[in-house]
Amino acid sequence: MSEQAFTFIYQRIKLTEVKLLNREIIHLSFTKEVFIEAFDTMSLTLDNSIIKPQNITTDDNQSFSLHLPHKLENGKEYNLAIRGLVDAINDPVSDVNTTIMHYDAQRFDVVFNEWMADPTPSMGLPELEFIELYNNSSYNINLSEWILQVNDRYVTLPDSVIEANGFLCLVSSNHMDNWNKSIPSAFVKSMPALLNSGFEMIIFNNKSNVIDAFHYQTALIPGEGFKKDGGWSTERID
Repeated sequence: MSEQAFTFIYQRIKLTEVKLLNREIIHLSFTKEVFIEAFDTMSLTLDNSIIKPQNITTDDNQSFSLHLPHKLENGKEYNLAIRGLVDAINDPVSDVNTTIMHYDAQRFDVVFNEWMADPTPSMGLPELEFIELYNNSSYNINLSEWILQVNDRYVTLPDSVIEANGFLCLVSSNHMDNWNKSIPSAFVKSMPALLNSGFEMIIFNNKSNVIDAFHYQTALIPGEGFKKDGGWSTERID
């Protein structure tokens, strides 16, 4: 009987994501399954204080939501350490040492800065509609579960981050292949159309609070008459 050689590659479990979904929930994602019972012997500390999650939930045994016993301070950075966690075959997960922070946006922290309602004919900009947001705050802000309303249409924004004092463009997911990937962007499914004649747009945070609103009317926008034929974006002065 001839001998056969087999190639075997073992990959140790890795923690791929640690983030605060809000001020009460830490989200963890792993490359392999972890039984939820393994968290019973886990040690979790925030700024060296031991924390016992009130509840731990998962849909697939690879991504977990750890519900904290109290809200963390808004905008405060915490040192997070996780020890003693093992995967489904009892292999240890590497110790975690990182920082986490969540900021609940206030009114006007994120504002409508620029938009393209009539992209045709192109004047050098992408020939498609977009809305550019600006982050007025000193914190990175996650737009997950935020709502964009344009006239009577509502759409939930994807999990994306607009950096402190930075910009982010909202673009229809249908135009992903035609958009400049170097521009910080979030691709939105069922992005509402921007009417050339004007529209009202509102952005709500994940607690349904209005963060910014603007009523756009082309007749009230100053500028050269030829720009009304299309191809020019509109930018707010302040």
